[in-house]
Amino acid sequence: PSGGGVSSGPWAAEELLRMVAARWEEAKGLSHAETLRAVSDWALLLRRLGRYEEAEVQHRRVLAAREAMLHPAHRDVLASQNNLALVLKAKGEFEQAEVLLRRTIEAKEQSFGEHHQSTLLSLSNLAVLLRCVGRHDEAAGLLQRVASAVEASPGAARFGASAALSNLAVSRKLAGCADEAESLLRRAMASSAVAFGEASEANVAVRSNQAALRRAAGRSRAAEVLYRQVLQDCERSVGSEHPSTAAALNAVGAALADAGQAAEARPLLERALALRERVFGTKHPSTLFSCANAAYVAALLGDYKAAVELLDRATAGSAMTGAHNASHSAASVVHAALE
Repeated sequence: PSGGGVSSGPWAAEELLRMVAARWEEAKGLSHAETLRAVSDWALLLRRLGRYEEAEVQHRRVLAAREAMLHPAHRDVLASQNNLALVLKAKGEFEQAEVLLRRTIEAKEQSFGEHHQSTLLSLSNLAVLLRCVGRHDEAAGLLQRVASAVEASPGAARFGASAALSNLAVSRKLAGCADEAESLLRRAMASSAVAFGEASEANVAVRSNQAALRRAAGRSRAAEVLYRQVLQDCERSVGSEHPSTAAALNAVGAALADAGQAAEARPLLERALALRERVFGTKHPSTLFSCANAAYVAALLGDYKAAVELLDRATAGSAMTGAHNASHSAASVVHAALE
């Protein structure tokens, strides 16, 4: 990536980690502990950069090698299972990801205990996945368990307290508990800022959840301001072609549409859709969600031909609640105009 003041750090680091992994594998073979560590580190960065197919390949290699050498409950095997599950979730392969995460959690609970930081991290990952597929009650129960355990443990600010509280806030908002959600978010922001700094990835995630609550409460302008901050942070830290940037573009566009600024929202939503098509392909849930949002704005602007085409794409392959909701909104606008 170049231009726009975007740091080249992550991409330079990817080249270095790829080179280190290749040299370890050439010298010692894949089964060597240092090789596996190097390949795993490389795969983790690939996921952060949104290169999910490549990340999956490397995580599967590491997991297979570790499973062949180590006990099924060894911490390195469990770490590899968790890492692979996160890549599968990012790719929209939710069923496979859930199976892996549940297997990992069961083993961690037996080996490390229910309140171990590693166990809680995997529980939080599972809760976020469940929320993605609309299983909000299950997600909320897990997040409450994680948040309670994390805040009660030493070093809570250093380990995931902000993420646990932030994710729980979203779940409580979905359950209609707005005041509790706001309180949880304030605690999450304070924890994240103290532990990682205002511009950290952790704080960006909390801010994104805060914006989502503002939007759900009908405060579109406040949500837009926060989402624009998230977008700036994403473009600065991971560049303009990253999935996180696409999510931020989509969020800003959706907030603008809520505020009646469809003309300003449309180019942002179309950028998000194009980026997600490049990164994920046309059938990924995130791409379909962007199709539905773009259809809604096109319909608001009277471009019914484009709206119908986008609707057809959004509804053809989506089982995601969010995409269906957005598609329904777009269809309502189109039908009302054509009656």
